[in-house]
Amino acid sequence: MTTFFLVWRDGGYPPRFRHETKAKAVAEAERLAREKPGETFYVLQALTVTRIEPEPSITTQLDDGITTVLASTGPLDEKC
Repeated sequence: MTTFFLVWRDGGYPPRFRHETKAKAVAEAERLAREKPGETFYVLQALTVTRIEPEPSITTQLDDGITTVLASTGPLDEKC
């Protein structure tokens, strides 16, 4: 898994599109800000992902495709 970026307007709907790079997300935020002067747009980065399953539950850090186990409630298997 790799990180991704979202653009969110303060007070707006939840973001729906994932940008692959920070540069693309910033460009989109700037485009939207030009369309809606006075509105504030944030570029958000996914840093971690958590998935709860019966066993194990795992939280991983998203960092350039490198997966690091941060927490686990059970034994790890090769599928993680």
